Amino acid sequence: MGGLNKKKFVIGAVILLAIMFGVWQVSNKMTSAEPLTAEQATSKVKELYSGQIVEVKEGENLYLITIQLETGTYDIEIDRHSGDIGKLTQTTTDLVSNEKVKKEPHDDSSSTLPNDSSVEKPKEKDPSGESESKQEKKDSTAAEKPKLLTEKEAIAIALKELNGEVDDVELESQGGITYYLVDIEREDNEDEATIQINAVSGEIMSIVWDD
Repeated sequence: MGGLNKKKFVIGAVILLAIMFGVWQVSNKMTSAEPLTAEQATSKVKELYSGQIVEVKEGENLYLITIQLETGTYDIEIDRHSGDIGKLTQTTTDLVSNEKVKKEPHDDSSSTLPNDSSVEKPKEKDPSGESESKQEKKDSTAAEKPKLLTEKEAIAIALKELNGEVDDVELESQGGITYYLVDIEREDNEDEATIQINAVSGEIMSIVWDD
């Protein structure tokens, strides 16, 4: 009987060691997962937003990637470990429209000085030393949000990709990405497709067919 108990004890010890080894391997794989590199983070942002990468800054837990789109320049935060897209902040407006304003000729036809009543007095400075106009501009820039496409613009993009009749349009946001879901029914058959469109860049992210 003593030999039998000893044999059971040895078998139990071997099984316990095997279980502990398996748990250690799984834990080691989970903890050894390497974070995203700057190149991987940049590639992911370029896949989601069709634009030109301006700058990539590396933080302790995230990357801050600056990208130039048709609607302006944006700062995008991406988690180094999970790869999730975080906050998206617009830093400048459409550069194309700004360049048009700069290139407009200046009207020098009126060279006479206006009378005193029409002269605009300079705005008083606040205690911090900044003029009111500068302060207002700073506040408006801080509160500015990314410019989203309208439903009509999203529908136009969807119909350009696929002919048919629009059945439904929804605006959704997931993982820091805002997009439209446009349902289109084909005219030639009963198939229906859902087109996913990036609400910032206008890029078609996916097309799903429903039988």
